[in-house]
Amino acid sequence: MNGISNYYKRFHRRLWMALIRNKFNQLGNSSINFPYIITGYRFISIGDNVTILNHIWLNAMATTGKKPLLLIGDNTRINRNGTISAIKKVEIGKNVSIGENVFITDNTHEFRDVTVPIKKQPITFVNETIVGDHTWIGTNVTIIGVKIGKHCVIGANSVVTRNIPDYSVAVGSPARVIKRFNSKTQLWEPVDKFGESFLPSSPFQKVQTA
Repeated sequence: MNGISNYYKRFHRRLWMALIRNKFNQLGNSSINFPYIITGYRFISIGDNVTILNHIWLNAMATTGKKPLLLIGDNTRINRNGTISAIKKVEIGKNVSIGENVFITDNTHEFRDVTVPIKKQPITFVNETIVGDHTWIGTNVTIIGVKIGKHCVIGANSVVTRNIPDYSVAVGSPARVIKRFNSKTQLWEPVDKFGESFLPSSPFQKVQTA
């Protein structure tokens, strides 16, 4: 019975994906599990072999007068209970792994007017948000208006508010780089608070975090 049930679940998912395919700007041979919320289908592009688990919210809002872009690259996996929100551009690269309860956005709520409840104030653009290819994003991470390089690790519960260079490990709130890959030694080496290696032979320069 379980085999039959699983067959019908897969069949239903494939049928549903075929029915909604034309709503997207682009949708490859990928899977989005029920239940989910998607707003702004026509601004969302999803590559091939992408897996998006249940209780996800993909949100692309045209609030700035320009078409927003929400891009998800091939072979990326997004786990449960996440939110990805774009008013200009959010791009997730190829072969990215995103943990549960992750929030990725290029915008935030305005709050400066203390006479108006924050929920009634406008949404404002922060900066384009880009997650590079082959990067791993841990559980409960928040990413707001930054560029994360390729082949990075962002530790669980981190809040990323500054750019992270390629081949880096970053943790904390706000997240900071604690390791980088040394192409000469082929090792992941610890760095100090300025992004410089503790090892005198390291070729690293200061990490650009802004």
